[in-house]
Amino acid sequence: MQKYTSLQKVALGVVAICAVFIVGLVVAFGDDHQAREQQKDTAEKIERNCTDKGMAFIMSRNFVKKALAAPSTADFPSFTDDGVSASQAGRCKFRVSAYVDAQNSFGAMLRTRYTIDMEYLPDSKSWRGTNLKM
Repeated sequence: MQKYTSLQKVALGVVAICAVFIVGLVVAFGDDHQAREQQKDTAEKIERNCTDKGMAFIMSRNFVKKALAAPSTADFPSFTDDGVSASQAGRCKFRVSAYVDAQNSFGAMLRTRYTIDMEYLPDSKSWRGTNLKM
């Protein structure tokens, strides 16, 4: 068995303390880096949804369907079709204008134009539709 001098014991103690300190830094800053990356990803997703006119149009269809007499017959245009527009109306807010072909209460297929104000709610990751005019 090897005997250590007091100088060697001090050196081993310093090395051990440094090792613990380094491991602590790696753990602390590694978690912090991961948390920053997650915050960055979340912020990017919010920004995408807050500027995504196409998604505002897609989500508007859910609110329009609820107002139809026969929602299962609804046929919406695509976002790039003529007669469809979405404009930014503030932070995470949009004004969507489009149309839907759907049956009325008598079974006749009609084209109905609509406008709706859409808002993306980042906290709940959901959409709200207001001021639907058909």
